[in-house]
Amino acid sequence: MSKGLQGAVLRMLHADEFRLRVVSTALECGGLMKRVTFSSCGRLPDALFEPAAWMRLWFRTETGREVQRAYTVAGFAPDHSTIDVSFYLHQTSGPAASWAQRVQSGATLDVSVLGSWPFHMNEHDDGVVLLGDETAFPALRAILSGLPDGVRAHVLLTGEHDLTEFIFPLVRALTCGVCRRGVRRGDLSGCCAALMTNGEVPPAIKGKPRLGPV
Repeated sequence: MSKGLQGAVLRMLHADEFRLRVVSTALECGGLMKRVTFSSCGRLPDALFEPAAWMRLWFRTETGREVQRAYTVAGFAPDHSTIDVSFYLHQTSGPAASWAQRVQSGATLDVSVLGSWPFHMNEHDDGVVLLGDETAFPALRAILSGLPDGVRAHVLLTGEHDLTEFIFPLVRALTCGVCRRGVRRGDLSGCCAALMTNGEVPPAIKGKPRLGPV
């Protein structure tokens, strides 16, 4: 199968390439997502174990062509032997969601890693603002899970489904506000922001000086 021009460019840029094998799967977030646990025959790149790390997974389309989709590492084993990826099961399924809906243990995926960088707060930031929809939810959880205790975090959830209840188990040690609407500009003073959505940016966040892409 051909990865086309994108695959050729990634190889030219010396992206890490390897193959993952599915170990297990489980539905989560009320069935909106499927968490897939992968293993690899070789050592996984260290970059995948940084906060909110992401990788490029390759999926076959109906025409036989391969396309890449970026996914955040949702979790990993303490010994780094396995990693987890959470797939949002879209009602209108693309190649990634279609794969996730029918995948079984033993299936494999080719992976490229290039461009992933960790999410870290600036030492002068008082907190973080996280904005995302269902597709960004795994990245939101990964960032929250890696924040130091006591950090002030504002989480703004967009999209069609309310995932608030699945955020709170992660934030007991944080000063965290989760909302589905918006926040006042004053609430965000001193915070850095990570925007993970294709939707509209709330007015209180527009113009923030530091935006950390994930």
